[in-house]
Amino acid sequence: METLVIKLYCTEVTIDCRNALDTLEIGEIMNKSLVLGGAGFIGTNLVQLLQRHNEEILVIDKCILGNKLEAAKVEVDLLNFDLNDTLRLSSVIHDFGPDTIYHLAANSDISKSQNDPGIDLRETLGTTTSLCKALESFSLAKLIFASSSAIYGQSSGVITESTLPDPISNYGKTKLISENVLRKHLIEHDLKHLVITRFPNVTGRWQTHGVVFDLLLKLKNDRTRLSVLGDGTQFKPYCLASELALALFQISESTKLDLLEVNLSPEDRVSVSEIVNEICLQLETTPEIEFGNSRSGWVGDVPEYKFDTNTSNDYLGKDFFSTSGEAIREAIKILIQELEVKKC
Repeated sequence: METLVIKLYCTEVTIDCRNALDTLEIGEIMNKSLVLGGAGFIGTNLVQLLQRHNEEILVIDKCILGNKLEAAKVEVDLLNFDLNDTLRLSSVIHDFGPDTIYHLAANSDISKSQNDPGIDLRETLGTTTSLCKALESFSLAKLIFASSSAIYGQSSGVITESTLPDPISNYGKTKLISENVLRKHLIEHDLKHLVITRFPNVTGRWQTHGVVFDLLLKLKNDRTRLSVLGDGTQFKPYCLASELALALFQISESTKLDLLEVNLSPEDRVSVSEIVNEICLQLETTPEIEFGNSRSGWVGDVPEYKFDTNTSNDYLGKDFFSTSGEAIREAIKILIQELEVKKC
């Protein structure tokens, strides 16, 4: 027999058996990834990356901030429903049979949830508890959870993965509880690998809010005046969503640990004042700038933090991320185009 016809996910492939070892490793199958919250800002960047790696992808998102996959012209299977519908989520998981689940679904507006704690109880903690319930009778290889620097609160020193959490926002508190819920699931159920990733400030393509997005939108509407939340001295690390997506994928592919907790961040930081200056430079504009009186931009805001990156460096390499300054400059260029902000 010189040829062999096999079926890979409903696609027939004819192989020249004389060179089979050169063309396909028999038994190798496409990885199936389920992305929860995959139609949002970071999710869209992740889905685009997974497609480049030929993953079979299913996205679940109720699209409360719109569908960025549609804006990015990404063709992918998308189910639009609330992840708190545990019965439907369980049915989808068992039907699709994912190897990896990326859990990005959460409230992303920290300041808004300070006024309405129910938002984070539903969208951040609720989605996590619903997922764990849906997975109780399912054997999963890997679960990648998007946690946050917000779980640490206002830490005066460099933050390692073992730094004691002390969140000051409802968002940070529900992210921290979500981590504990997932650790309990790892112990009690058939989950082989749990990766808890703690994000820095994220910016870039398909952003829906955040300092760069918000300031550009204000200047689009009024070039004469720019109101800035906080006094401008806030000092934080920033990374591009595209690089963060690659980090999630690479760590998912390489970890052999039952439980991995990792802070993701570039080494450096930038201030809000520096971001304002770069925006004005790129737009060639000189508005009257009005800073706030408080160092925090809103109740629950952590004005300054720095991650220790030794753990992430072990998986990604020391220079994996662009610097915070490079990320901000690139994000401004991207968002000027996306938001159609004209230069003066």
